[in-house]
Amino acid sequence: MSPTERQITAAVDGYWLVGEISSSGNRIQDVLKDGSSEILRMINVRVCDYGQPSSPRESLPEMLIPKGQVTYVLPTAEHEAPEKRRDNFSSRAAANATVVLGRYCIHGRVHLPASHYENQVYTFTTQLGRFFPVTHATLTHYGNTETVLDVPVVLINKDHVSGFHLGQPAAGDGAPGEQTSVELRSIIADESLLSLFRK
Repeated sequence: MSPTERQITAAVDGYWLVGEISSSGNRIQDVLKDGSSEILRMINVRVCDYGQPSSPRESLPEMLIPKGQVTYVLPTAEHEAPEKRRDNFSSRAAANATVVLGRYCIHGRVHLPASHYENQVYTFTTQLGRFFPVTHATLTHYGNTETVLDVPVVLINKDHVSGFHLGQPAAGDGAPGEQTSVELRSIIADESLLSLFRK
């Protein structure tokens, strides 16, 4: 894998697509939000049932995915968390949030300008981009069995959100989310994403 390729897991309609995207040195979130293309190109793709990355149904050298079909993305390689952006000089606060996406329920933190986090409507419609990050996330999938996954960050497609709740400021976050930079390359290498699950 080249330095400009990033490993991700993209959730689409009940499946996980585990593979790589070319980032051209950009953050994964920026690739997803890039308005010049509505297609996400992945290479070395494993098509897996939810939560089963080590048992792919198919392996393909390349796949094109319409971005509108992506429910969420798990960055499974180095990811720059929102509070680490070099171009972000404004004061930001972390607030607890709950997001419902079909059969998924995600609890975690969103990072917002401190002066606006109490206004849920403004936050959801204006401050959260099309693919917005939730850090310190717990992702629950309600299928035939309930499965829970803890991840440092999940990038959520706002177009798939069924419900959004903005809670109280996250406790103990004097400098919000200093622990949210993600390095999960070893997890993918070992095909052990299942180790993140709680039954």
